[in-house]
Amino acid sequence: MSVGIAVLAALFLIDRFLPELFPASLPSRAEDGLTLALSVLIESLPFVILGVVLSIVVQVWLPADLIQRWLPRRAWARRAVLSLLGMLVPVCECGNVPFARGLMMRGLGPAEALTFLIAAPIVNPIVILTTHAAFGWDGGILVGRLVGGYLIANLVRWIYSRHPSPDALLTDRFTATCERVTHERGTPTRRSLTQFLVEPRAVMPALVIGSAIAGAVQVLVPRDVLLSIGENPVLSILAMIALAMTVAICSNVDAFFALSFATTFSSGALIAFLLVGPLVDIKMLALLRTTFTARTLAGIVVVVLLSAFAIGIGVNVLV
Repeated sequence: MSVGIAVLAALFLIDRFLPELFPASLPSRAEDGLTLALSVLIESLPFVILGVVLSIVVQVWLPADLIQRWLPRRAWARRAVLSLLGMLVPVCECGNVPFARGLMMRGLGPAEALTFLIAAPIVNPIVILTTHAAFGWDGGILVGRLVGGYLIANLVRWIYSRHPSPDALLTDRFTATCERVTHERGTPTRRSLTQFLVEPRAVMPALVIGSAIAGAVQVLVPRDVLLSIGENPVLSILAMIALAMTVAICSNVDAFFALSFATTFSSGALIAFLLVGPLVDIKMLALLRTTFTARTLAGIVVVVLLSAFAIGIGVNVLV
């Protein structure tokens, strides 16, 4: 409620004092914001449901120790497998969150779950195919996205694997949910039905709020301002990072959105957009907040943004 009031207040203030920023009227912009929010929500919803179903399969139907037995024991090999696990789970970043929650309920550590969550939206086979369809091998964008995503995922994993208290990375509510699921009784069918009610109730409010904020931000931030700095090799990266965090487009189709900026922005800026969007856009952060603490998310955002910026600069220098 407070977020909605703040957004409406901002709309009225901008319309009152800075009307020249927007060519469209306030009612038109509000309608656009609602349309954008609904499009993000509808685009994400099927993948969230699929992620919930996969989470239930992991939590209820797989043997408790199967995942631990399947994963390699050596740290480097374990990281490599978790980084590439997204190739077997072809859902977007929204669906990966409930799936990762299920993995943690089966004993996967928070840092290991973060490795999967950061890498999966980029090594997803659908994302690879759509990125190639949009850009081919031009400008090193496909390779830069894959290699950059893999490196960022393992950097996040290395940082948080050194945390002295891994459980402190998780919210109290999620920790309590893990405890309850561990001791839950009943037949697998009954437990599946119970979890199908519990998981959507945990992630859907965050998805709705994240979609609403994404739509509102796009109304409040003039896109022409971002486009006007597209030719600067440094500012263009910052602009595309900001755009990636606000538009909240599913990683399965974001390459085609980025393609529309290919003639204006540098290759490094496009890669930064394709790295940041699936990992820390507004919608994704709202979903991650159901599981990880605000402090943990702040650290992840800093690591992802700095890494994406450095990769973007490197690509601009090399290409």
